[in-house]
Amino acid sequence: MSTSKINVLSGVFSIFACLMFSSCGKDWMEEKGDKKTSTIATAQDLQALLDNGVNLNINTTPLGPEIAADGHYITEATWNRYRGTINQNRYTWTNAILYETVTDWNGPYFAVLNCNVVLTEAERFAGDARIPNIKAQAQFFRAMAFLNLAVAYAPAYKESSAGSDVGIPIRLSDDVNEPSVRSSVKKTYEQILFDLNACINNLPTVAPVITQPSKPAALALLARTYLYMGDYSNAGKYADQCLQLANQLLTYDSLPAGKGFIGVNKEVLLVCLVPAAREVTRDYLIDQSLVDLYEENDKRRSQFFVQRGGGFQFIGTYGNSGSDLFAGVAVDEVYLIRAECYARENKVEKAMETLNNLVRTRYAKKEDGTTTYVDQTAVDKIDALRKIFLERRKQLILRNIRWADLKRLNLESEFAITISRSIAGQTYTLEPNSYKYNFPVPAEIIRASSIPQNPGWE
Repeated sequence: MSTSKINVLSGVFSIFACLMFSSCGKDWMEEKGDKKTSTIATAQDLQALLDNGVNLNINTTPLGPEIAADGHYITEATWNRYRGTINQNRYTWTNAILYETVTDWNGPYFAVLNCNVVLTEAERFAGDARIPNIKAQAQFFRAMAFLNLAVAYAPAYKESSAGSDVGIPIRLSDDVNEPSVRSSVKKTYEQILFDLNACINNLPTVAPVITQPSKPAALALLARTYLYMGDYSNAGKYADQCLQLANQLLTYDSLPAGKGFIGVNKEVLLVCLVPAAREVTRDYLIDQSLVDLYEENDKRRSQFFVQRGGGFQFIGTYGNSGSDLFAGVAVDEVYLIRAECYARENKVEKAMETLNNLVRTRYAKKEDGTTTYVDQTAVDKIDALRKIFLERRKQLILRNIRWADLKRLNLESEFAITISRSIAGQTYTLEPNSYKYNFPVPAEIIRASSIPQNPGWE
């Protein structure tokens, strides 16, 4: 095995090109990226690969699902800028512009390559006490990249057809010449679960830095994965385990006003950001109907939105600046997973208790310090789920979650919705369970590997 595999990651393999984004120049990301060396001679060199924040904390997240999801709109002036770009496709769920080279695909797979190099080269340093943790970090980031790719490019998980539905290529080798083959959706999720289960016990309860994975972060990602699979027993189990280790919530009433973003905080278990997010934070206006869902005493209304450009812009990111979109894992999401799983198991009172414990912290306080929030109740399982899904919409805005929620909930007739958009005199519609929920594989990838295109986009 060559000791200079890291050179491969500098851009030799054309299929993983064009990965750096000028908008990702945060000091804390640049500091990590600067640790990259030209050869792998020690275990610390492997850690340097994992500490490249651009590759592993940003490029693991496709931008397309955020643009394609509901809850926001663009002006015609912005639309005119999008003409001739794949953002036009993403916004209207079309393929008017050829998906040629797309960073939504290349970025996560480059992260996978990083992780595969680490896992392969780690065997050379098996006696180093740092290696179990280094391998665990690589498995975590590989699982996250695969999950994000599955959300963007594979059908929602259905137990009845997961074995035959076409998933994503599962690349487990650092050999860039190894042919790519699309796995089934079942095998895709099995690999994600394998990596996450394998890494948990070798991750610390508190990571040295918030851009490195921890045990609570892995448990939260496991809970998210099982939720997307519809395995509510396991999703609830791992949400519980996560909350036993990390359960602190912000009190939104105490957050400073006028900052322009919430920022990284005690709810955050791992920082990841959406690449090129400025295209969303600058251009996208939040639907008035979504803003109107927040009650007068709900502090999220002022912490999440500001009136600008004739509408409302989202400013509630848990990122490091107002132009960041958070795509990591955080405790508030885990509360919502735990609440949903209780409801799915018909434990309605526990579901609402968990939901209320979260939402109560989002509301203003009275002069005596008590909350203005009135605890919600539910008459049955479906009522509880509707209230929980509403809070998911209100709390997890632009968090790399809504697209997956739309896909999985469209499988249930009670919760399926149709999305429509009108722009430049034309209306576009996305029906529940449409093939358009699975983005087309870039043409460059199909030519290079001969893997099949997603059905409907041929």
